Amino acid sequence: MLQKDVTNDVDAFESDADALVLPVHSKSDKCLLYDLQSEGCALVASLRGSSTVPYSVIPKIVDACDSMTSMTVDSIHQSTLDVLRDCGVSGNILSNVSVALQHQSDTLNHPLNIFSTKYKQDQ
Repeated sequence: MLQKDVTNDVDAFESDADALVLPVHSKSDKCLLYDLQSEGCALVASLRGSSTVPYSVIPKIVDACDSMTSMTVDSIHQSTLDVLRDCGVSGNILSNVSVALQHQSDTLNHPLNIFSTKYKQDQ
């Protein structure tokens, strides 16, 4: 898992429309990923601690939560671009924002994949 470090937070994009979008994984995205994985760990521990939940069901629950998180991230990405487009934001800025959001999505999509199997949960 990632170590939580909120120092030296890096902006995903700058106000300059021609700026390159770097880095792919900002500190705030890593912190959010860490928080999501910590919640996932608590969920898995709670499910595994329950005698009424068979181990074979837990990866399915984790996968469903992981998919819901990824769909939410993708939906927010698309909704943000739609709102900016509707507000008349220029194509160059839209492109930069899209790249920044895609980089964030790359970091945050499937955050619970680290718990997708019993073996991974045991690790």
